[in-house]
Amino acid sequence: MKTLLGILIIAIIGQIAGAIDGSVRSVRTSAAPIAEPVDGDDTTQQGETLGFYLDVPQAQALYEAGETVFADARSIDQYEEGHIAGAEHLDPDAFTTGEDPDFVYIYPMDQRIVIYCPGGECDASDLVAIRLQDLGYTSVHVLKPGYPGWVEAGLPTEAGSHE
Repeated sequence: MKTLLGILIIAIIGQIAGAIDGSVRSVRTSAAPIAEPVDGDDTTQQGETLGFYLDVPQAQALYEAGETVFADARSIDQYEEGHIAGAEHLDPDAFTTGEDPDFVYIYPMDQRIVIYCPGGECDASDLVAIRLQDLGYTSVHVLKPGYPGWVEAGLPTEAGSHE
C-alpha cells in the first residue's frame, strides 16, 4: 500500500510539473489495473489471445517460446534469493525517481513482457505493468500466481543477479 501511495504522489507531482513546463511525460494517476493489454490484440503463436493477467501455463508457453521478457517486481533481496531463470529485476520504486529505469531503454515498446511479484495480494506487478503501459509498451502482462506459482509448477528458476 505504501508503494501505491508513493506512486500516486509522484504521479500527481509529475502532472503538475508537466503542466508547468510541458516537458514531463503524462503519468497515470489511477491505481486501477488496465483490464486488457493496450493493443488488445496480443496473441500467442498458437493463436490464443492473451489477457492482462496470465496463469502459469500461459506464462510457461511464452517462456518456452523464448521471445518474452520476464521482469521480477519483488525486492532486490527476493530477486537474488531466486527468480524465474533469465528474468530482469524491475522494482516498482524505480518509477518514483523521476527518471525512467534502464529497463525502458533496453527493450522496444512492442516487446512482450510478463511481470511477476509474490502473487496473492501483492500489487507490485500491476503497478509496474501499468507504468510500462503508460510509457507506451503494448504487450504487458502480469503472472497472477506470481513467483510462488511458477516455483510450485517446477519451472526454471535461478538465484543471484541477472547479467
